Amino acid sequence: MRTKQRGYAIDDMEHEFGIKCIAMPVFDRTKNVYAAISISGLAQHFTDENIAEWAILLKKYIRKIESRL
Repeated sequence: MRTKQRGYAIDDMEHEFGIKCIAMPVFDRTKNVYAAISISGLAQHFTDENIAEWAILLKKYIRKIESRL
């Protein structure tokens, strides 16, 4: 439920040690999930303190994509 509330999913080194990922859905004009986009990097760059900032940046680009669907 936390993922839905915050609007993004976090892979906190579950797939590979030392790598974190933030993922968000891309919605079409009918509000159906069309795709998903994620960003990944070294865990040291995805700290608890700045993960929300990365999510804001990711959402900015997702909105640009959604406006073209």
